[in-house]
Amino acid sequence: MESRPAGQIFDIGYQRYDGPRQGRNRARIALFTAGVRQTLGLGRGGRAKVLPVLLLLTSVVPAAIILTIAVLTGSLLGVESRPVELGDYFPITALLMLILAGIMAPNLLIPDRRDNVLSLYLVRPAVIADYLAARWLAFFVVTTIIVALGPLLLLTGYVLLSGNAWQELQGTWREYFGVMLGAAAIGAFLTAVPLGIAAFTPRRAYAAAVVIGGALVISAAIGFLTEPIDFGGSTTTTTRPITEEELAVADQFVDATRSLPGEAETRFTVELESGEARQYLMSPDEVEQALQGGSVTTFESTEFGSGPEPILDPDIGQWVVFADPTGATVFITDLLFEDVQSNTYRQLVSRHPDYYAIIAYAAWILLPVFFMWARYRRYTT
Repeated sequence: MESRPAGQIFDIGYQRYDGPRQGRNRARIALFTAGVRQTLGLGRGGRAKVLPVLLLLTSVVPAAIILTIAVLTGSLLGVESRPVELGDYFPITALLMLILAGIMAPNLLIPDRRDNVLSLYLVRPAVIADYLAARWLAFFVVTTIIVALGPLLLLTGYVLLSGNAWQELQGTWREYFGVMLGAAAIGAFLTAVPLGIAAFTPRRAYAAAVVIGGALVISAAIGFLTEPIDFGGSTTTTTRPITEEELAVADQFVDATRSLPGEAETRFTVELESGEARQYLMSPDEVEQALQGGSVTTFESTEFGSGPEPILDPDIGQWVVFADPTGATVFITDLLFEDVQSNTYRQLVSRHPDYYAIIAYAAWILLPVFFMWARYRRYTT
């Protein structure tokens, strides 16, 4: 009969930890580092890295396409003739980034709460505020860097493709700081809202659905209520010489058509200095000719004489519009780059001092943070 090998037990005694005790800051750093790794999918399988890669591509691919088209078409990329301004670039990617962030961010909070491991994080000296701050900052840092990469690539491309890169850099180096501030504004929004919602949902899919659906529904509803609609159904276009009053707000014509190909027409609204809002149907080429003394094409109602009207009275819409989260974020980037957009949101917000929109943006950041903290403050060791 074959004998089995006997096991051995070694009594090495209780081993006391004699290393340095690094305290609360070390716990904070560990939580932050773990949050960054979890956001980027580091140390996990390939599927965990799909969303971070998509977020990165969302940021940089539009910039690469813009620069490629500009090079192929031989566009001049000086400061005065950029195909897409930096302030216009953020809105191009903001919505898709919000969708991706809404899927990614809940992964930092919900699994820990669902698996009942929060108490393991909260052994001394860490407290719940450290846990929440580390998770929030981890996602904020990652998203801010990724959001900034696209505009930084675009700005660097403008500098390198200009006739004199050094001279161009001397005139635009401050814009690099504006890009980082704008990216931080977007990053704070992409962090605060998804994590605030994730604090109250039991599953990541629910949190993602609320973030994505809520942002789309709120923005669409506010746009529907505040955008001018032609209820009469009968409008005509009129071509006439441009007036001095219209030349005084030439920047609005340029902003409304800047990102379009030369012959592509678009319908846009311009608010004159008198407060009157007029609608136009023009292409970038037509705008350029009009500003040199040519003609403009306006939309005019043949039945009511007042043209398209919004569902909400503008006196009400000027307050309701602050509930649009993506609009508030875009307004912040407009302020940073002094790029006033000729859209309905900007026209309604312009009825107030700029700090009203800044307060609205701050509310979209601070309220989710407050509710997240209120939800978690009962957790202790």
